[in-house]
Amino acid sequence: MKAPGLVVPETEFFKHLVPILDGLEAVREAIASGGEESWLKGLDLFRGKLHELLGTGGFKALAKVGDPFDPAVHEAIGTESGTGLPEGTIAQLVQQGWVLGDLVLRYAKVTVARNT
Repeated sequence: MKAPGLVVPETEFFKHLVPILDGLEAVREAIASGGEESWLKGLDLFRGKLHELLGTGGFKALAKVGDPFDPAVHEAIGTESGTGLPEGTIAQLVQQGWVLGDLVLRYAKVTVARNT
C-alpha cells in the first residue's frame, strides 16, 4: 500500500524527520525525569500534533509497549521476563521504527516479553 500522492523524492523528506522525532523523544525523557511537568505537557502536545500531521501522509510509528512482536517490522534486541505482559509482546520500546505507506524507513528496536 503506497501513501497517497507520495513519490520517491518525498520519501527522503520523511527519512530526515526520523532523527528530529528521536530528538523530541530524548528531550521528553529528560524533562520527564527532571519533573518539569508544564514543559512535558507542551512537548507532548507538540509531538502529538506532529505525529498527526505526518500520519496524513502515511508516515506512522511502528510499535508501542504491549503490541505483539512482528519480525517483519520489529528488531528484537533482547527479552525481558517479569514484565506482566503476555509472552511475545513488546516489553520495551528502545527506538521507534517508522513506515511511510508500506515502506519501512526504520525498524523498531524492542525487547520482547517472555514468561520464564
